[in-house]
Amino acid sequence: MAESKNINKNSLQLNCPACGREEIHLLHSRRVKQNGKGILASDYNLYACCSCHLWFKDSMYDSLANYKYANSEYEESKSTIIKRAHYQKAINKIVSRLSKGATLLFAACVHESIKNSSTHIHKFGIEVNEKKAVLAEQNGIHILGPYLNKQHLGEYKFDLIVLDEIVEKIPNPFDTIKTLLRHLRPNGQLIIICSSTDGLEIKAEGAAYTLFSSHADDIVFINKGFIQWLCNSLIGYTITFKRIRKTPFNFLKFTNEQWKLIKSLFSNNNMLKIIFPSNKANTFTLQSRENNTHYTQFKDHLFIRIKKNIS
Repeated sequence: MAESKNINKNSLQLNCPACGREEIHLLHSRRVKQNGKGILASDYNLYACCSCHLWFKDSMYDSLANYKYANSEYEESKSTIIKRAHYQKAINKIVSRLSKGATLLFAACVHESIKNSSTHIHKFGIEVNEKKAVLAEQNGIHILGPYLNKQHLGEYKFDLIVLDEIVEKIPNPFDTIKTLLRHLRPNGQLIIICSSTDGLEIKAEGAAYTLFSSHADDIVFINKGFIQWLCNSLIGYTITFKRIRKTPFNFLKFTNEQWKLIKSLFSNNNMLKIIFPSNKANTFTLQSRENNTHYTQFKDHLFIRIKKNIS
């Protein structure tokens, strides 16, 4: 991850952390609660940039708070380390095609999919959690440091860089992406996997965005508008993306959740929040009344691929 800068949430004027513009707008009328574990902010406002379309919280944090929070998460997330997301199949396929001796940089690098495989390549990682960093070293991944910056990346060049649900934790994503692109070899590529804010579930949730509130260290959110802005801003690179599910598609579960979703949309004027989002209606959480869980079949991720154009 990248080191971050504090932004005063009480400031009268915020700038977009990606493009620096002051033309931003509030996505909801009330502050949203989140569990910062006494380290990060307990609530936030969510903004959208009118220029690059990035969504971002006003509750940014510095590198020390980031370090404390990341290391407090280990025991809670330890049981899910070996759980393989559905989109990792695409990552595995790309990694398997790397030539012998190629270099791979993986941020948030404790990945079961590359633990005992891909022995033909050199694996490097960025990891802020100390225990995860030790585990990664045991798995043959050389840890360069806790943050994606020049200090820790040094003079290394990589054939493949993968950011797996990390870009949301980077307060200056555009600067970090440009830094990483400078560390790509001529035929290298940067892969970014991140939560999609364009999905039906996120739109139906109105301004609460509980998916984001459950991860207090997620502070920026990418959408298709931001990707288009990247395409216009990064000269000499080809950017492609697709939406990909985090979990395998289950038809019965999908139809069941779809019916619950339809009922939820037509209750409490929730449909109006999708049709007229500018109304900034009261925030709410779109959940199943039966099991109090989110509609997981509607949760998509963005799989973004950035390649340098070779003339």
